[in-house]
Amino acid sequence: AHTVNHLGVRTVWGSSNRNALSGLRGMKRMLDSGRVATVTPDGPRGPARAAAMGPVALSHLAGKPILPVAWSANRFWRAPGWDGMMIPKPFSRGLFVIGEMIPPPESGDRDTLEAHRAALDEARADVGRAAEPAPAAAFDGFDGSGGVAARARRASATPERARAMSAARAVLEAAAAAPPR
Repeated sequence: AHTVNHLGVRTVWGSSNRNALSGLRGMKRMLDSGRVATVTPDGPRGPARAAAMGPVALSHLAGKPILPVAWSANRFWRAPGWDGMMIPKPFSRGLFVIGEMIPPPESGDRDTLEAHRAALDEARADVGRAAEPAPAAAFDGFDGSGGVAARARRASATPERARAMSAARAVLEAAAAAPPR
């Protein structure tokens, strides 16, 4: 967390083990102020790549949609932890996949939240499958900049990439501008 703070990314301290409500309130304040919150939906204890209830509860409380995203790289290391986190190697090429926006739950009852958690889990799996593993063919058409492109798996050339980046920017701005409920 200290490392990303130096890159301009602000962190909210909280834990599902301790201070869960404090972290949730901090994230809601961040969303209410018009910022974008990023959450790893599988939680610290797993199971890996299975959505937990926290992001759905946050979406309901803040009245903000969830935008599932996934990324991959053509060259990477795997961390030895429980989730096998991917760490891109220097100068690798990246692929960024953006899924369909999931609207916030209208109700906070258990069944509604669980239905949204299941929808998030399915959306997370869809973008994950589209991004990983990233075969070399997924990186065809790259301009050699080595940057991460927000684009469909097989999109090629600059116009598609530009439209994808513009669409991603518009979606993130719309999500940040949505009024809190």
